[in-house]
Amino acid sequence: VYAVDVRQAMMILANEPRFLSITPDTGLVDVQPSSSGYTTDLVRDLMLHEIRAQNKSDTTVVALPLVTAVWFDGESHLPSPIIDVLEDGTEITNFPQSLAKWAGVEPLDSQLPVVGELSTVCSKDDEGGTCPSSDAVGYHATVGPEKSYWDSIRNKIKAAEINRPTVEEAEEHAPSSWKCKNRARFGVSPDMARVNYPFKAKRLEEVLREVGYDIDFRSGEVMATKV
Repeated sequence: VYAVDVRQAMMILANEPRFLSITPDTGLVDVQPSSSGYTTDLVRDLMLHEIRAQNKSDTTVVALPLVTAVWFDGESHLPSPIIDVLEDGTEITNFPQSLAKWAGVEPLDSQLPVVGELSTVCSKDDEGGTCPSSDAVGYHATVGPEKSYWDSIRNKIKAAEINRPTVEEAEEHAPSSWKCKNRARFGVSPDMARVNYPFKAKRLEEVLREVGYDIDFRSGEVMATKV
């Protein structure tokens, strides 16, 4: 779930690949806690606030705008591999982890160091009596895994371009619904909240504060203030 500056909205739309679109309410977010853990407390608290603000009775899901594919070419497009299956049978995919699974590499976020660990990389007593700044250490500790990750992705793409997988091979790890070619109608019920409207920065700050969070617009970080 992303909060995007409204001034970037047209640029984002204009730069979407031509086979993608943004739909207003096909992305349904689970609001109630579940064993999956995919909905964070922050998103859950914010969505429950909007459900109450809209006087809606359905507190299980909320509809959000979603980037979705509008066309598929079996000769050049690939389905995203499943990264998890929920108890109710829902099959989970997402771009970074599914891409990593397809390429056979570890997801990038699992390779990056924890910021608190950077200070242990060196000390003033090291040979030469110097120690790189924390920024420099963080840069090198982050860039190494990131470069290796993207090199592996590019190599996988090049290999696939040379030896294109068949449609059957491409669909081997696809969600079960991938092979369902029936048309489907998406929509929301009258009792379901739709959060497809813009927030002014001040209003977003107020709403987050009401549910126990502070936001730093400069860094993009949201910090919990509630115990």
